[in-house]
Amino acid sequence: MNLLNIYLGYFKYKTGPLFKGKHNKRLCRQVLPDVFQTIRKKANIPTDFTIHGFRRYFINILRKNIKDIVVIQKLVGHKDIRTTEIYCDVRDGEKLRAISTIRS
Repeated sequence: MNLLNIYLGYFKYKTGPLFKGKHNKRLCRQVLPDVFQTIRKKANIPTDFTIHGFRRYFINILRKNIKDIVVIQKLVGHKDIRTTEIYCDVRDGEKLRAISTIRS
């Protein structure tokens, strides 16, 4: 979480793509892996942590705090909400807490 906050603060992130290029636009697919490798090395992030791992982490932090998957879908730029759902890791504890909120 600290690493994400540093990244967002460094780029003064407000909205749009998480990884932006020189013209403040979304990085193309060919460039993103190289940029991510550079960021990962500078931040001493383990080599087994991938771009999709970062994306999954980012989406799940949003899901736990925002809880509105439609808002998350718009933030991450997925056209189909089912793509966003693929990234969501819902643990058994979360399911139990959700069920416990139901009052009869």
